[in-house]
Parts: sequence; C-alpha cells; structure tokens
Amino acid sequence: MRKVNSPVHYYSDDLTKKLNHVAEVRTTLIEAPLGYGKTTAIKDLMQSKEAQGIRVEWIAVAEEPEGAFCNRFFSALKRVDESGADYSELDGIENPLNQCRGKILDLLSGIRCERETFLVIDQMELIQEYIPEEIFRALIAHGGDKLHLVLITDRMFHAYAAFLGNAEVYQLRTKDFCLDAADIIKFYRSNDLQIEAEEAVSIAEYTQGWAVAVYLQMLSYKKTGRVQNYGAAALLMENQVWDRLNETEREILLLFAGFRQVTLKLALFMTENITTLDKMRTLFEKIPFVTKTDGGRKFEIHQILCELLEEKMQEKEASYRRSLSIKRGDWYLAEGDELEALWQYYSNQCYGHILKIDLGSLVFQNVHGVSVLQIIEETAMNYAPADGKREIISLLRIARILVFMGNRPLYRSMMEQIKTLIECQESADTKRHLQGEWHLIYALSYFPRPDRMQKEYLEAGNLIAGRSKVMTAKDSFLFGGPLQILDLHAGSENLDEMIDLAENCISVYSGLTGGGGRGMETLLRAELALMRGTFDEASILAYKAGFQAKEADQKGIMLNAEFVILICMVCMGDEEGFHKTYERVLKAKEDAKNSAELQYAAQFIEGCLALSLDRHAAISFDRPQERVPVTFLSMQHFRDFMILYYKKEYLQLIGSAQLAASRAQEHGKRMLAVIYRCIITAAYNRIGNWKLAAEQLLMALEMAEKERILFPFVSMWGGFSELLDREELVEEFHKYHEFLDHAKELSKVILKGRKQIQKEEVQYQVASVLAKREQDIAQLAAKGHSNLQIAEELYLSVNTVKMHLKSIFRKLEIEKRSELSKFFQQ
Repeated sequence: MRKVNSPVHYYSDDLTKKLNHVAEVRTTLIEAPLGYGKTTAIKDLMQSKEAQGIRVEWIAVAEEPEGAFCNRFFSALKRVDESGADYSELDGIENPLNQCRGKILDLLSGIRCERETFLVIDQMELIQEYIPEEIFRALIAHGGDKLHLVLITDRMFHAYAAFLGNAEVYQLRTKDFCLDAADIIKFYRSNDLQIEAEEAVSIAEYTQGWAVAVYLQMLSYKKTGRVQNYGAAALLMENQVWDRLNETEREILLLFAGFRQVTLKLALFMTENITTLDKMRTLFEKIPFVTKTDGGRKFEIHQILCELLEEKMQEKEASYRRSLSIKRGDWYLAEGDELEALWQYYSNQCYGHILKIDLGSLVFQNVHGVSVLQIIEETAMNYAPADGKREIISLLRIARILVFMGNRPLYRSMMEQIKTLIECQESADTKRHLQGEWHLIYALSYFPRPDRMQKEYLEAGNLIAGRSKVMTAKDSFLFGGPLQILDLHAGSENLDEMIDLAENCISVYSGLTGGGGRGMETLLRAELALMRGTFDEASILAYKAGFQAKEADQKGIMLNAEFVILICMVCMGDEEGFHKTYERVLKAKEDAKNSAELQYAAQFIEGCLALSLDRHAAISFDRPQERVPVTFLSMQHFRDFMILYYKKEYLQLIGSAQLAASRAQEHGKRMLAVIYRCIITAAYNRIGNWKLAAEQLLMALEMAEKERILFPFVSMWGGFSELLDREELVEEFHKYHEFLDHAKELSKVILKGRKQIQKEEVQYQVASVLAKREQDIAQLAAKGHSNLQIAEELYLSVNTVKMHLKSIFRKLEIEKRSELSKFFQQ
C-alpha cells in the first residue's frame, strides 16, 4: 500500500493495478458507495495524467436542472471532440436528451480525438433518472478511439446495470476499494500507528472496508489509543442514508432492522404485500450501502447501516418495537431458528409468544449472552393469564424444565397457577385431559420416589384421552442421568424391591408417552449388577436395555446403557469391546446436536470415563454447567469429589462429601451414601487419620453388605486397603471379612483390566493420530532418549527429530517432554 498526497489516500497494490488499467480501455464504470475513495482515486490518477500532458475534462454533476447539466456536458464534449461535428443544434434547447435524441446518438458515435483524452463524469447517480437508456448505451460505446470515458457513481440504476455486464465496459466495484485487515495495518503504520492483527480484523469487520470509516476509526485511535467500533462512522452513515430518506422509506427500512441479509422470501414476509415489496426494491436500489447478491435474489446491508437501524429502532415507541420484534420472531420461528426467535420475543418481553417455542431442546444454551434458562424462568414469572390460558400445554412443558433444573419453588408456584387456569376451561373434555397432563408433570415433584410417582402417573392415565401432549417419548425426564439407580429410592430396605416399583412406574409412564422410558427397567437392573460387581451380567443387561431403548428411539437411555457397558469393559479389560462402545458414544454425541440434554449427557460421560481411566489431564476441573439437572446431581457430586481427591485437596473433599453422604443417607439413597463414605474413607486415610477413616468405612460396610454393594469399595480399594491391615482394626472389620475378601479379589481383576485398557488407550490414541515415524520418535522420547540419541538410532537429523516432536506434542495435546513420558506410562 502506498501513500498519495494525504494521509487519507491509500490504495492497495491490487487497486493500483486496476486504476492503471483505466488508461487502457475506452469506458470505465466505477460504482461504490460514498466514502470508499473512488472520486479521490480518480482525481489522483487524473493529476498524474495531466502532469504527463494528457488532456482531462472533469464534469462534477450537481443537483441541478436537466438543461444545466446538458449545457455543461455538451460543452465538455465539444472541447474534446475533434471530428468537426456541429453542436450548435443543441444550443438553447430546454430538454435536448429527449428532443434531440437522434442528433446526440450521432455525435456520440462520431467522436474523434487526435490525442489521448480523459472525460470524467462524477456523481452520475444524480442524472441517471433522466438519461434515456439508448443514449446511455451510446455514451459507453462512444466512437473516440483515444477517448477514455470514466463514469463515477454511488449506484447504478437497475435498468442500466442489466446490460452493463455484456457491454465492453471496464468496471470497478465496491470490493475493489475495500480495505482488508492487512491494508488497515499498513494504513495505520503510514501514520506512525501500530495496531495488532486482531484489532485490524475488528476494524475490517466493523467497517467492511469502508475507507472513510477506517479513516475515522484511525483518528479515534490516535486520540484514545484503542479501537472503538462506533461513533463518527455511524454518524456519517446517518447523514448519508437516514437523513436523505422520507418517512415512508424510513418505515420500510426499519422493517429490516436486525437483519444483515434480506432474501426476497424474507422481504415478502416482512412487507406483507407486493406493493410494499416493490417500494422496498426501489429503496434498496437507491441506498448504496445495500448490495444486491445472488443474481438479485438477496440484499446485504452494510454492518454500520445495520447498527444505525438498531439505534433508530430504540427511538421508536415501545409498542412499535414490540410489534416488529414479534414479526421478526415469527420469521425466525417459521424458518426453524428457535433460538433467534426466542431472542426476538424476549428482547421486548413478548412472553406470550415465547410460549409458542418448544424450549426443552434449548435449555442449556445462551442467546446473545443471556442463558435460555434465565429466559424460561422470567417467562414463568411474567406471562399474562390470557396467554397462559391459551398455552397451558406450553406452561406445563416449562414447569417440566423448572423441576428438571431444580427450581422447585418456581415450579410449585407455576403448577398452582396452571391448576387455576385449567379450572377456567369451558370444555369438560379439554379440562379433563389437561388435568391428566397436570398430574403427569406433578409426578416429577416426587422424584426420586417411584412409588409416589406411580400414583400420579396412574391418576394421569385415568384422565388423559389417548397420549400425552406435554411429555412424549423423547421427553424421558425421569431417566435422563447416568447411573440413575444411585438416586432412586422408595422407602424400601430392599434394592430389588425398589427396582420392581421403578419398573411398574416406567410401565405406566411409557404407556402415557408412547414409549417413553422403554429399556430403563432393564438398565436399572444392569446398574444394580454393576454395583454388585457382576460385570458380565451388567454388560449383558445393558446391551439388552440399549436394544429395547433403540426400538423406542430412547436415545438418552441408549447413551446411558453404553456408559454402563464402558465401565464393564474397563473393569474386565476388554479393549475391543471398550473401543467399539466408545465409538458408539462419540457417534451418539455427534447425532445429539439438536438435543441439549443428550449433549450434556455425552459430555458428562466422557468426563466420567476419563476419571475411571485415571486420565486426570483430560478432565476439566470446571463444572460443565452452572446449573446441573437434578438427574445428574449425584453423578456431578461424585465427579467433583473425585476431582478433589486427585488434586489432593482432601480436607475440602471431606467437608463436602460428609454433608452429601449425610443427606443421601437421610433421604434413603443408601447406595449413594456408600459411595460417598468410601471416598471420605480414602481421603481420611491419605491425611493419616486412620481412626476417622475406619469409622467411615464401617458405616459404609454396614449399609453395603446386606445388598452386596461392592463396586464403591472395589473402585476406591487402593485408597484404603492398607487400613484393613492395622492390628487394632482387625476385630472391628472381622464381621465383614467375607465381603472385604470378595472386594479385594475383585479389585485385583479391575486393576488389571483398567491397566490393560489404559495401555490400549495410549496405543490406540497414538496409532490414530501419529504417523509411523512419529510413533517411533515418541516411544524413544518417552523412554528418556535425547534428540541426538533418537536421531542416531533412526538415522535422522536432529532438526528433523525436533520438527517431529513439535508435531507430536500438538497432536497429543501436550506441551513438554515430561508429559510425553507420563502419557506412555499410563
């Protein structure tokens, strides 16, 4: 990029080449909005030509009568035309373009220049409307071999633009004058300013290369020392566009506030009739900062113009903004973009319209920096009774989300409101059905007590005609989290009896929802088998549960069944089964792009798997979400406790796990309490407090022995096994020696299986991401070989070894050699 005369005049190398080409063609059309530097560029070019003795005639069009322009135009034409043609016939005629059309066509075709000449017509957009098309055609196809005609305009009328593509006209468009990030960096440097590449990209994206906007940003940067993507550029856009529109044109333009791209389909939706659509097309032709693309089927609105329209919208009355926000939301909803539709409704508190959206799949997402869950909760508190009466099904779906995400106070309040709205229904059949739907959702408040939930499901079944409209097969609320058996309890002392109750509950629920929960009863039995350490039985039941769930398209249950199988494969050291199952989990994650709940579950399972394989570096120490669904809480706590254990933050772990264990025991979640107390035992043992460790272990054994809950002891065996060898504790643990002996033998099996999987995992990962040469180098580096030793052994140069190691670190997502050694020692 080079500097010309003034700090404002900057042209990229590519533009400079294109400008130089103007002197090689008969006619050039330059079309770009105001502020892109097109007139300045041609002036600089013409000055250089005049310095070479070349003749230049410049006509700057103004807002003037047609006759005044014609007099100036034909006077200039007469000065450059050396053919001897008689121009006197045009003198004194008020409208020569129409009255003397034939004469003008003859003059334009007969132009002759003895020496090289440039004729420039600037701001041609001001005269296009009264130049007949045939004269415009003759103008660009003039007969002067040494005459270079240059037409400069902010925009071309579509009538002319239609044939320009086939005419012999050299054209420079907006994109030729745009400044990209690299240009902007050079622009700033020429003014002794240094900016980062990210700042240049920010400016380029905001201005879209609009040269005058870039210049204004640079002036601001000189004063403040930072990039400010607002201010003077927006004011300039307001002056050049908004202030020049009449009230009707402004109203039409505001219809498209919030849209960067306008298709004809969108335009018709927003304008609602052909007449307004035609006015919009004319308006977009008039505004140079709206670019026609895709053969005229789309219009792209300049970023700064978009921001200006958003500002003008805020100046309108609330009722006007609300009506347009609803219309935009309806458009996005019709196009399937529920998230953007939600934002349009929410931004103007259109809570009644939010009820039209199925919010279940959006609950974990954010829109424009606001969590969807926050929007759901605000909607639950602010919807109008009239809207609620019409959308009771939607209200019940929101209530389901609230209890799912643990907001029980708002859930209870909303359920009371819904109950009142149902009573106001005029149709007895409708009221009866909605009462059934209410009981279906109310059952969720009893989670995790399947005995109590079953009563509500039975009541719902007596009232609902056909199947539920609130909860369908895809809405398996109760059965959303992994290892659900840890949460379920029914006041029974017998785990098998509890599962029988859960099975009855699932059966009723499945009938009401068209297959919801299918396969979960088998999965619960698989989870119980896993907890009892019978891994063969657990994997067989989990496979069966997955098959049953697949038949009913219960993706969540299928995913959780795969999780149980993965744990079994790790415990048994079945590397082939592990990899096949893990690939299915990854595929399920890929297939779950449209399901927030399944995405959450898949992400959670990956984290738990990393824990089970001691791949601590792969575990994020942050919670995946600020708000955890109630069906994931137990596993979330387990995950958090294990992270604290691996970080050796034992005191914090003991405090948190003690409280969780007490609560679990209090609520009858005995299996969960056993797991937590095993973790606490290991933590106390690590800090050397064997007395408290023994106390916790005895409490866990008392709850676990009767039901043969072995897995927690087996999983944490390495954390407290030496505790059992202390002489002073032998008598205390003698009562449980058979149970503990079984756990000890099983722990050996699991440790062997886990090490085998860890080894295979490393080999699998290395083979899948590293080339053969990289694998050889990685293995040697992991053994402690220096770069020189590796180079000598593999007949490579040291530089080649360094290059390969850099690639290996990147592919394995590690940073240094010591991590590579740990990686291969897993």
